[in-house]
Amino acid sequence: MTQRTNAFPDLDRDLRFIPLGVEEPLTLTPTQIRRYNEAGHLFPIDIFSPTEIAEKTRQVASGPAAPLPPPSPSPTDT
Repeated sequence: MTQRTNAFPDLDRDLRFIPLGVEEPLTLTPTQIRRYNEAGHLFPIDIFSPTEIAEKTRQVASGPAAPLPPPSPSPTDT
């Protein structure tokens, strides 16, 4: 069971996600809402489509478009 803590115990607040009478939410499914209310987070959630993921993967694999400049010395290096 997930242990919940309250960073602001002096505030009387309800942090559950409560849908506003929408039977079929377009963003969160009823299962996701239930999981959020039970665990306090949603994971994993799809952010990119498979096509977007393939494009991002190609971009990363091809490396930077231009050479990166050398790193600046940090204060501890001097």
